[in-house]
Amino acid sequence: MKRKLSILIKELRNERELPKIKERILEKGKRPVGINKDFGKDMRTKYLIDNEKKIPHEIDLFYKKDDTLIIYDLKDYEIPFSLAALSKVKKKLNGEAGKLLRLKKLILENIDCFIEAIGFEFNKVNVGILLTRDINNVSNACGVDVLAIQEFNDHIGEYI
Repeated sequence: MKRKLSILIKELRNERELPKIKERILEKGKRPVGINKDFGKDMRTKYLIDNEKKIPHEIDLFYKKDDTLIIYDLKDYEIPFSLAALSKVKKKLNGEAGKLLRLKKLILENIDCFIEAIGFEFNKVNVGILLTRDINNVSNACGVDVLAIQEFNDHIGEYI
């Protein structure tokens, strides 16, 4: 019961933040933007995603910047208060970064299917991880940018 409640609270927090970010991007950039896109449910991409292991089926935030599709995956990790806890968070982030890099490769290899599914044209893909809490000492995982939602919001003009 406690675990189910924890998951529900996390989902509610995430669901509250993503629409706010989407609105800010629309206000600032007037560009195509979306949240919670599930490629596993889209018939144009389902067969591609289903055949791949360790790849995210859903992307939390995506938008177009110039000719690039920008994808962010939202993660909720506890703030680490020890080196051991920080090491565990970094290991988890490296795993998530690997998944996003595999998704990026899949999108670029099947770009026409994903252009149809997303609804706008792009030639490049960049991926990143958004954290619900700011975790100091973590700004990159396996070459993927990692930033807190607050940092993204504070500097939104730089990211869009």
